[in-house]
Amino acid sequence: MKKPTRLSATTNYPVRMIVSFVLIGLFLTELRAQVTEKAKSENEQILKLDAFTVTEKQKTGWNSQQTFSGSRVAQNIMNIPVSISIINENYIKALGANSLFDVINYSAASVNSRVTYRDDFTIRGFREAPALDGVPFTSLDKTPLWDIDRIEVVKGPTALVYGNAAVLGGTINYVTKRPNQTTLRSGDLSVLTGINGRYGFNITERAPLTQDGKIRYRLTAGVSEYDGFRDYEFENYRLLSGSVDWTVNEDIVIQVDVGGHRSHRADANRSLVDPKTQRLAVFPDGFTTTADWGYQDFEFFRGKVEAIYAPNRNFTARILYSSLEGTYDYEIAQPFPGLRVAEAPNYVTVGQRLLDYHQKEEKRDLQGDISWEFNLGPSKHQLTAGAAELVNDNRALDFWTATLGDIIIKDPVSSRPQKPSRSSNSSTFTLLAKGNKTYNTGWSGYINDAVTLFDDRLILSAGTRFITAGATNDGKSRNVSRYGIVYKPNQNFSAFGAYGKSFQPLSGFDILGKPYVDITGENKEVGVKVNLFGGRLYGTISYFDTFKDPVVTQKEMVTSTGVIVYGNVQTAKETNKGFEAEVGTSLEIGDGQLMGFLVFYDADPRDAKGLRPARATSKRDSIFTRYELKKGSLQGFTIGAGVSNYGDSVGTGIPIQPGYTLYNGVLGYNAKNWSLMLNMDNLSNVKDAIMGSEASFSVNLAPPLDTRLTYTYRW
Repeated sequence: MKKPTRLSATTNYPVRMIVSFVLIGLFLTELRAQVTEKAKSENEQILKLDAFTVTEKQKTGWNSQQTFSGSRVAQNIMNIPVSISIINENYIKALGANSLFDVINYSAASVNSRVTYRDDFTIRGFREAPALDGVPFTSLDKTPLWDIDRIEVVKGPTALVYGNAAVLGGTINYVTKRPNQTTLRSGDLSVLTGINGRYGFNITERAPLTQDGKIRYRLTAGVSEYDGFRDYEFENYRLLSGSVDWTVNEDIVIQVDVGGHRSHRADANRSLVDPKTQRLAVFPDGFTTTADWGYQDFEFFRGKVEAIYAPNRNFTARILYSSLEGTYDYEIAQPFPGLRVAEAPNYVTVGQRLLDYHQKEEKRDLQGDISWEFNLGPSKHQLTAGAAELVNDNRALDFWTATLGDIIIKDPVSSRPQKPSRSSNSSTFTLLAKGNKTYNTGWSGYINDAVTLFDDRLILSAGTRFITAGATNDGKSRNVSRYGIVYKPNQNFSAFGAYGKSFQPLSGFDILGKPYVDITGENKEVGVKVNLFGGRLYGTISYFDTFKDPVVTQKEMVTSTGVIVYGNVQTAKETNKGFEAEVGTSLEIGDGQLMGFLVFYDADPRDAKGLRPARATSKRDSIFTRYELKKGSLQGFTIGAGVSNYGDSVGTGIPIQPGYTLYNGVLGYNAKNWSLMLNMDNLSNVKDAIMGSEASFSVNLAPPLDTRLTYTYRW
């Protein structure tokens, strides 16, 4: 396939990244040369932990039970009245996942991607934002998973956990890898290759910097290249990140995280629908509407400093400062049927426009928390309280557009448009948006108490987050509350119920010129959790009933001149209710171990008119299994398979989305210090599976058949 010329700045970036990585590695190696690596597994120095640190030794490979995401302190998920999915590193590697899209095909019931080019998803039918180590952020790119330890999917309102009172359906929290909690040195190196020009590597090193292990580090670097499966399509990613944990004394720990990633791509994984029929247009294999000069560049940098004070096992205090910064620049040729369509639905000609887009976002947060455990009569209390201030949330935008020539699908070679120059032909460009916007800043505080009664059999929790008037648009303060109950007849079973609210202040106007109003939401939920037979059978089954009033959704309208106008519109109330289940197992069968994970989701999303909202998936189920031989002449060999089914979700918007089923397969070999894994996705080579859309001219399809071979060495 013909590919566009890469930008020089991006071409030099791998060199700068590798040089930086080598220099940092040499520096750390020199420091670590002073460390005596005499600590073995039987006498490792275990470091003191605290209420804000999650750690566990897993009994089975895919089963994780400890989380920070339920109540803002480290807890077992059996004790939390919230549905939480923990997708750990072992499961991410078993799937051969490169991004969130690869992960949620076989996990996280009720989570669905809207697009393929960034982390844009819905949970329980509502569009939500992700978080990174508990700090909410706006994602304009796909998050590389090389430095991610686990992905935690929290269902329901999360105002008490992450401070984002706007979240109703839930959120996805990326938890980055930390240094080892002991003086052990460890690491891994993975090398990847695949079809369509895919290759890359990533490496992680964890080790102490001092002989006593009080200062420890984690360093991760990654590189990937992918040519795509269509003309003029490509993507490459570069990542460098690190963490340092410093145990100052028995009571104080300081954690520092810094890193970022950069991507350069031309994402052509899109298609069109006829605006009148909402049916998908059929393109020739390999055909794309992307011009050979199109590109999308993204840079994301993060920094975090956290100090934890734990004078005893019953009291812990923490203060955290984080800084996130992202820049997004692209110039692309976008098909725009509303400009001009001839001989529909065959799309012989389709009008185009150029998008010249530049955005920069800066966000800085300051948070403080305390956790206090105490007894009061026959009850045990875990009281958590804290405050957070959004120091700065600024976005700068520069967005231009220009009309281009038609795409002639019958003759795609001659239809590639030339990119107009803004300086030489400025009259062809129209300014769509420009300026800086600082979102409401202010502080909020929360308090939550979990009361344990009757020998740990009953847990009652109640909490609220207070949002000051300075952080709302109408100048009025708000309280956003959550209540929960957990009943545990034993340590392996729990039943729970929860009730919570959400609140999202909005300002400005939608595309119809109507002013936005603040959004409220409510969620009710009951369910059961199990962790049986030493963790060999685990999972959550729940029923939820939720609503948001009003909602903001993307709408598309055709003007009297035939031009499509699209953008955000605030509509009336939307509801969703249904069942979801996630069940995992690990069984010793014959000479090997069988691991499996099942996902089930069956819901009934409805808008104010009783119709199904656009892009709201109502049915999804999947199963992924893997069998690894643990002894015998074939010890170490692995075979696996997965099936992911998306039920029919017609919707009322863009576009009609028929159901589809994806299949994948896994072959591998696992030795003591190394492994080789072949992941094969979409074995039936489905090419028209719609997994999300933004408009009739921007429909995102699941990739066709893809294979990835990964070699991993561990030390």
